[in-house]
Amino acid sequence: MRQDDGLYMMDARRQPSRSALIDHHEERGMTCVSMVDHQTRVEIHEVLARFCHYIDDREPRNWASLFTPDGALICEGQDCARGKEQLAEAAARIQREGSATARHVITSVMIEPGHSRREVVVRASGLVIDMGHGGLSEFHDYRFTLRQAGAWRIAQLAARRVGAETALPCGIFQGVSLSTAEIAHAKQPAGSHAFQ
Repeated sequence: MRQDDGLYMMDARRQPSRSALIDHHEERGMTCVSMVDHQTRVEIHEVLARFCHYIDDREPRNWASLFTPDGALICEGQDCARGKEQLAEAAARIQREGSATARHVITSVMIEPGHSRREVVVRASGLVIDMGHGGLSEFHDYRFTLRQAGAWRIAQLAARRVGAETALPCGIFQGVSLSTAEIAHAKQPAGSHAFQ
Protein backbone atom coordinates (compact mmCIF):
# COMPACT_ATOMS: atom_id res chain seq x y z
CA MET A 1 0.00 0.00 0.00
CA ARG A 2 1.45 3.40 -0.92
CA GLN A 3 0.49 6.91 0.09
CA ASP A 4 -0.44 9.34 -2.67
CA ASP A 5 -1.37 12.87 -1.52
CA GLY A 6 -3.02 11.53 1.63
CA LEU A 7 -4.97 8.83 -0.25
CA TYR A 8 -3.97 5.22 0.19
CA MET A 9 -3.86 3.16 -2.97
CA MET A 10 -3.87 -0.63 -3.02
CA ASP A 11 -0.93 -2.31 -4.67
CA ALA A 12 -2.43 -4.89 -7.06
CA ARG A 13 0.26 -7.42 -6.09
CA ARG A 14 -0.28 -7.16 -2.32
CA GLN A 15 -3.72 -6.65 -0.81
CA PRO A 16 -3.55 -5.68 2.89
CA SER A 17 -5.76 -7.52 5.34
CA ARG A 18 -8.97 -5.88 6.57
CA SER A 19 -7.51 -5.73 10.10
CA ALA A 20 -4.42 -3.92 8.77
CA LEU A 21 -6.68 -1.38 7.08
CA ILE A 22 -8.74 -0.93 10.24
CA ASP A 23 -5.56 -0.37 12.29
CA HIS A 24 -4.23 2.08 9.70
CA HIS A 25 -7.48 4.06 9.52
CA GLU A 26 -7.82 4.16 13.30
CA GLU A 27 -4.26 5.55 13.58
CA ARG A 28 -5.18 8.37 11.22
CA GLY A 29 -8.49 9.06 12.99
CA MET A 30 -10.55 7.64 10.12
CA THR A 31 -13.70 5.64 10.74
CA CYS A 32 -14.32 4.41 7.16
CA VAL A 33 -12.76 1.18 5.95
CA SER A 34 -12.73 0.13 2.31
CA MET A 35 -11.02 -2.77 0.61
CA VAL A 36 -11.43 -1.08 -2.80
CA ASP A 37 -8.64 1.16 -4.11
CA HIS A 38 -9.15 4.84 -4.82
CA GLN A 39 -8.86 4.62 -8.62
CA THR A 40 -11.51 1.90 -8.79
CA ARG A 41 -13.81 3.99 -6.58
CA VAL A 42 -13.41 6.98 -8.92
CA GLU A 43 -14.20 4.84 -11.97
CA ILE A 44 -17.28 3.30 -10.33
CA HIS A 45 -18.59 6.74 -9.33
CA GLU A 46 -18.16 7.83 -12.95
CA VAL A 47 -20.30 4.90 -14.14
CA LEU A 48 -23.00 5.78 -11.58
CA ALA A 49 -22.97 9.46 -12.62
CA ARG A 50 -23.38 8.50 -16.27
CA PHE A 51 -26.17 6.09 -15.27
CA CYS A 52 -28.15 9.07 -13.93
CA HIS A 53 -27.27 11.61 -16.64
CA TYR A 54 -27.96 9.28 -19.57
CA ILE A 55 -31.42 8.36 -18.29
CA ASP A 56 -32.28 12.02 -17.56
CA ASP A 57 -30.79 13.33 -20.83
CA ARG A 58 -32.81 10.81 -22.85
CA GLU A 59 -29.86 8.80 -24.15
CA PRO A 60 -31.13 5.21 -23.91
CA ARG A 61 -28.34 3.69 -26.06
CA ASN A 62 -25.63 5.35 -23.97
CA TRP A 63 -27.42 4.22 -20.81
CA ALA A 64 -27.54 0.62 -22.06
CA SER A 65 -23.83 0.84 -23.00
CA LEU A 66 -23.03 1.08 -19.26
CA PHE A 67 -24.08 -2.59 -18.91
CA THR A 68 -22.26 -5.74 -19.92
CA PRO A 69 -23.62 -7.43 -23.10
CA ASP A 70 -25.74 -9.75 -20.90
CA GLY A 71 -26.38 -7.11 -18.21
CA ALA A 72 -29.67 -7.33 -16.33
CA LEU A 73 -32.07 -5.01 -14.54
CA ILE A 74 -34.03 -6.90 -11.88
CA CYS A 75 -36.82 -5.32 -9.84
CA GLU A 76 -37.70 -7.38 -6.76
CA GLY A 77 -36.89 -10.49 -8.84
CA GLN A 78 -39.94 -9.80 -11.01
CA ASP A 79 -39.83 -7.79 -14.20
CA CYS A 80 -36.50 -7.50 -15.95
CA ALA A 81 -34.61 -6.23 -18.94
CA ARG A 82 -31.63 -8.29 -20.05
CA GLY A 83 -29.09 -7.45 -22.74
CA LYS A 84 -28.35 -4.10 -24.30
CA GLU A 85 -31.34 -4.04 -26.68
CA GLN A 86 -33.89 -4.67 -23.93
CA LEU A 87 -32.09 -2.26 -21.59
CA ALA A 88 -32.17 0.50 -24.22
CA GLU A 89 -35.87 -0.18 -24.78
CA ALA A 90 -36.46 -0.04 -21.03
CA ALA A 91 -34.63 3.30 -20.75
CA ALA A 92 -36.62 4.73 -23.66
CA ARG A 93 -39.83 3.57 -22.02
CA ILE A 94 -38.91 5.21 -18.69
CA GLN A 95 -38.27 8.42 -20.59
CA ARG A 96 -41.54 8.25 -22.53
CA GLU A 97 -43.68 7.46 -19.49
CA GLY A 98 -41.79 9.56 -16.94
CA SER A 99 -41.70 13.28 -16.31
CA ALA A 100 -39.37 15.43 -18.43
CA THR A 101 -38.41 17.35 -15.26
CA ALA A 102 -37.45 14.27 -13.18
CA ARG A 103 -33.80 13.81 -12.24
CA HIS A 104 -32.10 10.67 -10.94
CA VAL A 105 -29.59 10.82 -8.09
CA ILE A 106 -27.51 7.96 -6.65
CA THR A 107 -26.15 8.53 -3.16
CA SER A 108 -24.88 6.68 -0.05
CA VAL A 109 -22.59 4.65 -2.29
CA MET A 110 -20.77 1.74 -0.63
CA ILE A 111 -18.34 -0.21 -2.81
CA GLU A 112 -17.10 -3.65 -1.75
CA PRO A 113 -15.02 -6.33 -3.49
CA GLY A 114 -16.95 -8.94 -5.45
CA HIS A 115 -16.15 -12.59 -6.12
CA SER A 116 -13.04 -11.76 -8.15
CA ARG A 117 -10.55 -8.92 -8.51
CA ARG A 118 -12.48 -7.71 -11.55
CA GLU A 119 -15.84 -7.47 -9.78
CA VAL A 120 -17.29 -5.08 -7.23
CA VAL A 121 -20.65 -4.89 -5.48
CA VAL A 122 -22.20 -1.47 -4.89
CA ARG A 123 -24.96 -0.75 -2.41
CA ALA A 124 -26.57 2.66 -2.91
CA SER A 125 -29.72 4.72 -2.57
CA GLY A 126 -31.48 5.94 -5.70
CA LEU A 127 -33.70 9.00 -5.65
CA VAL A 128 -35.93 10.36 -8.37
CA ILE A 129 -36.52 14.05 -7.77
CA ASP A 130 -39.11 15.94 -9.77
CA MET A 131 -39.37 19.57 -8.75
CA GLY A 132 -42.05 20.06 -11.38
CA HIS A 133 -44.26 17.64 -9.42
CA GLY A 134 -43.54 18.39 -5.78
CA GLY A 135 -40.01 17.12 -5.12
CA LEU A 136 -38.98 13.57 -4.20
CA SER A 137 -41.12 11.15 -6.15
CA GLU A 138 -39.36 7.79 -5.68
CA PHE A 139 -36.73 6.18 -3.46
CA HIS A 140 -34.96 2.92 -4.26
CA ASP A 141 -32.38 0.63 -2.68
CA TYR A 142 -29.92 -0.38 -5.39
CA ARG A 143 -27.51 -3.30 -5.51
CA PHE A 144 -25.15 -3.11 -8.49
CA THR A 145 -22.70 -5.79 -9.56
CA LEU A 146 -20.03 -4.29 -11.81
CA ARG A 147 -17.37 -6.18 -13.76
CA GLN A 148 -14.21 -4.90 -15.35
CA ALA A 149 -13.56 -5.87 -18.94
CA GLY A 150 -11.44 -2.99 -20.17
CA ALA A 151 -13.80 -0.56 -18.44
CA TRP A 152 -16.21 -1.12 -15.55
CA ARG A 153 -19.67 -2.18 -16.68
CA ILE A 154 -22.88 -3.08 -14.83
CA ALA A 155 -23.49 -6.83 -14.91
CA GLN A 156 -26.64 -6.61 -12.78
CA LEU A 157 -28.73 -3.98 -11.08
CA ALA A 158 -31.24 -5.19 -8.50
CA ALA A 159 -33.65 -2.40 -7.54
CA ARG A 160 -36.15 -2.32 -4.70
CA ARG A 161 -38.58 0.55 -4.24
CA VAL A 162 -38.84 1.80 -0.65
CA GLY A 163 -42.02 3.05 1.00
CA ALA A 164 -44.46 2.37 -1.80
CA GLU A 165 -47.51 0.15 -1.89
CA THR A 166 -47.76 0.22 -5.67
CA ALA A 167 -45.81 -1.84 -8.14
CA LEU A 168 -42.30 -0.76 -8.97
CA PRO A 169 -41.86 1.57 -11.91
CA CYS A 170 -39.58 -1.20 -13.17
CA GLY A 171 -42.84 -3.06 -13.83
CA ILE A 172 -43.10 -1.09 -17.07
CA PHE A 173 -40.52 -3.46 -18.56
CA GLN A 174 -42.34 -6.06 -20.59
CA GLY A 175 -41.38 -9.02 -22.69
CA VAL A 176 -38.64 -10.58 -20.56
CA SER A 177 -39.25 -13.88 -18.86
CA LEU A 178 -36.53 -15.07 -16.53
CA SER A 179 -35.97 -18.71 -15.81
CA THR A 180 -36.52 -20.00 -12.26
CA ALA A 181 -32.73 -20.32 -11.85
CA GLU A 182 -32.17 -16.69 -12.84
CA ILE A 183 -34.85 -15.45 -10.42
CA ALA A 184 -33.37 -17.60 -7.65
CA HIS A 185 -29.94 -16.11 -8.40
CA ALA A 186 -31.47 -12.62 -8.15
CA LYS A 187 -32.77 -13.48 -4.66
CA GLN A 188 -29.47 -14.65 -3.18
CA PRO A 189 -28.95 -14.23 0.59
CA ALA A 190 -27.16 -11.32 2.24
CA GLY A 191 -23.62 -10.84 1.02
CA SER A 192 -24.59 -11.86 -2.51
CA HIS A 193 -25.23 -9.62 -5.48
CA ALA A 194 -28.98 -9.11 -5.28
CA PHE A 195 -31.51 -8.31 -2.61
CA GLN A 196 -32.89 -10.97 -0.32
